[in-house]
Amino acid sequence: MAPNAKPRRRLFQPLITGSTWDTVFDAVWDRALKQDGASKNHRTADGTIAPRLTNGEVITLVMAWLAATSKARFPLWYQYAAAAYGWSPDNDVLDTTARQRDAWYPDELLVELWSTLMGLTSTLDEERVSSPRLDMDGTFDDPVFQGEVRAALLQDGADAIIAAKVPLPACKGKDGKPTKPRAVCPVGSELRTGPGGVPVCVDTATGKRTAPKWECDPVTIDDPITGIGKMLGQPFIQGLLILGAIWVALEPQPRRYRRRDR
Repeated sequence: MAPNAKPRRRLFQPLITGSTWDTVFDAVWDRALKQDGASKNHRTADGTIAPRLTNGEVITLVMAWLAATSKARFPLWYQYAAAAYGWSPDNDVLDTTARQRDAWYPDELLVELWSTLMGLTSTLDEERVSSPRLDMDGTFDDPVFQGEVRAALLQDGADAIIAAKVPLPACKGKDGKPTKPRAVCPVGSELRTGPGGVPVCVDTATGKRTAPKWECDPVTIDDPITGIGKMLGQPFIQGLLILGAIWVALEPQPRRYRRRDR
């Protein structure tokens, strides 16, 4: 991605406050939307608009919203940040150069990022979290934040290794054919997809990530009585029963002997 031709002026003021979190979000959105004019903003095929941001501006936003919420409410924070640092599973490197900072954030992630921040806004207002404010003083070259991103990525890698070592059960369907097992998370956790498509369970309260359990889908097997009932309903079985009844009626009955008292 080519960097900007010239450095942009500071996009966000150091502190943004409002009467509600929605007001705070609107201030951020409007500022980003008007920075370069409507023609410069990313527009998807369905007409959705996403204000363009540099990688450095994304880091500032992510740091601000993370501080205002929590890692549990904002579980994908480090993945958005990792993309701003140019990280990928292939290179496993955080690019912290000024060139990377001033380059545009990937368009394909812009809509997801803005949508996530909008969702955070709704959650905070619904839960009546007080003191709506964003401290926009986070910087791209903050070594502490870079370390947190790296630690989160390493944790993802550990989850991937754990998940890879969990033996998958051999599952079969009702017809006896092999079927794929399903990933199951403990109560209070959500199943999400980590880097590389690895399923990961994320605790909704703490944000802790664990490997899921793998289980087979339940197969309904008829009990003997139900099975016989279904068989009796089949025309072929009904025909056999009729023939059997006729045979019993025509078969000579054995003589009965009366016991003699001695």
